[in-house]
Amino acid sequence: MTEKEMYGALKKMVRFGTVTSVNLDRRTARVWFGDMGIPSRDLRVSRNESTVRVQTGFGPGAHTHDVIVIPWMPDVGQMVVCLYAANSKGSGVIIGGL
Repeated sequence: MTEKEMYGALKKMVRFGTVTSVNLDRRTARVWFGDMGIPSRDLRVSRNESTVRVQTGFGPGAHTHDVIVIPWMPDVGQMVVCLYAANSKGSGVIIGGL
């Protein structure tokens, strides 16, 4: 595979675009890829849920609290990074914002 072919394949797999709509209930969003002049289908937004334990104080009197971190969702107009499988015909995932 030539360098040009490799770059072309990578460009199809990693795409940058602007969010045009968000569906919070389904955790999906649509993206406009300006460099390609095409919109995406509904793309799943990667989920990164965590529980963070916060400790207040030190020593025997210290206690902890669990804090729930809400999974990130993009906003309309936000730039995002999308990842597509090499053999994909339209299904991808939004992996983060810029």
